[in-house]
Amino acid sequence: MNLASAANWIKGAAFVLCILGGVAVALGAHPATAWGTNLFVDLVFWPLDGAQSVSTPEARFLCAIGGGAFAAMGVLIWRTAAQLTVDPRTAARTIVVGTLAWFVVDSLFSAAAGAWINALFNVMLAVILLAPLWLTKAYRVVSGSQPAGGKGTT
Repeated sequence: MNLASAANWIKGAAFVLCILGGVAVALGAHPATAWGTNLFVDLVFWPLDGAQSVSTPEARFLCAIGGGAFAAMGVLIWRTAAQLTVDPRTAARTIVVGTLAWFVVDSLFSAAAGAWINALFNVMLAVILLAPLWLTKAYRVVSGSQPAGGKGTT
């Protein structure tokens, strides 16, 4: 996989999983569009039994904020991935550090809230976003073992 392919993979994942996922969570802000968010919340508080929902105004408000922030993260990853072939060092570092910051905070506090299954989903999303950097050896750019401007191809 070369850097252009990695960039396309990361951009696709950012769009589908982060941007569309963020919009899906934000749809929980209104009762008429909250069915998907309610299903997700019920799933991460296993078992899937219909007991959890985003039915309070406070929960709907947090759906709006959290969904917007997650969609924004997707846009930032998308735009940064587009720079992988131009400035691989900066782009790879930004994607890795940003993804890890989200992963640690989201996973730790999801587990603290009792939604530990979300931490498992986070592992999958982090791997999907970061694997192309590993496959192109762009991780060497992040660690500093490859000179800036290196193509990071296999």
